[in-house]
Amino acid sequence: YEMETWYFSPFPPEYNNCNRLYFCEFDFSFFRTKKQLQRHMKKVKMLHPPGDEIYRNTYKNKQNKDVTLSFFEVDGNKEKIFCQNLCYLAKLFLDHKTLFYDVDLF
Repeated sequence: YEMETWYFSPFPPEYNNCNRLYFCEFDFSFFRTKKQLQRHMKKVKMLHPPGDEIYRNTYKNKQNKDVTLSFFEVDGNKEKIFCQNLCYLAKLFLDHKTLFYDVDLF
């Protein structure tokens, strides 16, 4: 998906001049080019967020197809990079989101 972001997020300096970032849908790693993302996708083994699934619900969408929604509890102490990447992504859409580099308490 391609979407316009609403707010600034302080990505590392090497991403400052990027017009577009590519995010992995599984681990939220971000890349400067589509080719880098594609190379990452060939190696990534994670097919869902790390941690424990704490909620799951299946419902019918408008086209009457089953859709499953899940929530995961992620330990920031164990999954530091995942939580930091999630913060970078969330900051693009939340004005008053505090960006945490120390995510151990997540």
